Amino acid sequence: MLNCPRSTSTYKRRRLTNAEDGDALDLLANCDRDGRHPGRIVCSVEDAIEYIRQLEEENEAD
Repeated sequence: MLNCPRSTSTYKRRRLTNAEDGDALDLLANCDRDGRHPGRIVCSVEDAIEYIRQLEEENEAD
């Protein structure tokens, strides 16, 4: 018989929580959930990519 956790999702959540980048992964998950509301007004993909590029440039300057 295999020694498996009771719930695979619980096991995965525990692994992510204990990961080195756990806080960043948690923030990313929250952003993902918040961005999945039907009817929410969002910017275009191009605008989002440009925003991310600007953040990256700002971080490189620091």
